Amino acid sequence: MQVGQTQTLGAAARAPVVVHDSPGRLRLRTPLLGLPSIDVDRLAYKLRATPGVNAARINPDAFSVIFTYAGRPETRARALTSIEALSHTNLPQKVQGDD
Repeated sequence: MQVGQTQTLGAAARAPVVVHDSPGRLRLRTPLLGLPSIDVDRLAYKLRATPGVNAARINPDAFSVIFTYAGRPETRARALTSIEALSHTNLPQKVQGDD
């Protein structure tokens, strides 16, 4: 994809993939996390607000997010759901001039 070019990803391409899963730590990958227009700090803040999540760290170069949590299955499910719910329409966007 060229700089400045917008690409629409289909639902299957956006679906998160579990890269690593252990009690209290979940790493997911989805191409949406690598879009250059998203504000990763604002998105991480939003993901950290997921009940039970202690931390959420986004690595846009790896298209991934790592959640840490107390190990409860319902928190893991909420973290996964928060990523599954992401789309082009609800991702926080960088403000012009932010870099």
